Amino acid sequence: MDGQDRIEQKKFDNAIPPHKVLCTECSSEAKIIFKDLHNIYEENSRVLFMFECLNCKKRQVTTVYSCPNCSYQKEEIDDFNIADKERKAEKARDNKLLAEYREEFCLDDKTGEEMLHFFEQLSSLMNEMKEKEEKDKDPLIQKARNLKMLTVTQLEKLIEDTIEKEGYEDLKFGKPEMGQYVIIDFSVNETKDDRQESYRVLSLFLNHM
Repeated sequence: MDGQDRIEQKKFDNAIPPHKVLCTECSSEAKIIFKDLHNIYEENSRVLFMFECLNCKKRQVTTVYSCPNCSYQKEEIDDFNIADKERKAEKARDNKLLAEYREEFCLDDKTGEEMLHFFEQLSSLMNEMKEKEEKDKDPLIQKARNLKMLTVTQLEKLIEDTIEKEGYEDLKFGKPEMGQYVIIDFSVNETKDDRQESYRVLSLFLNHM
C-alpha cells in the first residue's frame, strides 16, 4: 500500500458517521448499512454513509463535509425514494404524452414500412445520380459519347471505301453476334501479291479509321 492509499484508507477508517440520523419519511431512527469512499484518489474524495430507516426501510445517503482545522461540518442527504418517485413521475408523464400524441406524430407499421421503403429508394436514387455525375466527368466517357454511332451497313460501307484505296477488295460481313459487344466476322481479298504481313497492315488501316 503506497502513501496515497494509506491516506485514503485513513480517511475512510476515521470518518465519523452523522449522529441521530432520522428518516426523512417517518422521522424514525436510521442505521448505517453501507460506507464507501467516493471520488477516491481525487483531491476532494469523501466518505459516503448509506442509512436505512429502522421503521419503513427507506434508504438515503448522507454525505458529511468537515473542515480539518475547525469544527465546521455540513451534511447532504440524497433521498433514494424521492429520486425514484421523480423517475417514475417523469416516466408516467412521458407515457401520457406518447399516448396522447402517438397518432399525430408516430407512424403505424404499414405506413412506417412504406416510408422506410421510400427513403431507401431515395437513397439509392441519390447514389445513382452521384455515380452518374462522376462518370460524366470521366474523360473516357466524354470521348465515347462523341463517337459516331454507325449501323452495320454504314460500317461496311466505311470499311470498304477505306481498304479499297489500300489494295483490298470484295469485303464481306458475317452474321453479327449481339451481346455486351457486337462481334462481326468479315473476309476481304488482297490485291497486292507482293505485300508482306497483309493481316497486320489491314489491322493498322482499320484501327486508324
